Amino acid sequence: MARTINGIGTKHFGKANYEVDDENQDEEFDTTLWVVFLLLPVIPLKSYRIRQKQWFMEKNLNYTGYSIGLEHSISIVKDYSLNLRQVFKTYFAVYGGIIVFFICLHFLSDLVK
Repeated sequence: MARTINGIGTKHFGKANYEVDDENQDEEFDTTLWVVFLLLPVIPLKSYRIRQKQWFMEKNLNYTGYSIGLEHSISIVKDYSLNLRQVFKTYFAVYGGIIVFFICLHFLSDLVK
């Protein structure tokens, strides 16, 4: 499974073919495991179908307000070869976003001068 230490390691990116089982509070989706450096995806390793418990918010009767919780039960339903569509979407979203950020920063710095 995914694990990072100081931003270096492996991490899952993407949630394709998302399905929810409201009865069991499970969610199931396709995701890709990546090697990450500074939490940025560098090399895609493998794609998986994962099942995990949903985030939930419930009324806490002992205290005022709501509590948020998550059971950390993640299981791999099926492993695939790389989902290239998800890989390209991840590269585009992450690195495209970084490029757009620096372009905006450049134009904003020109406005300040």
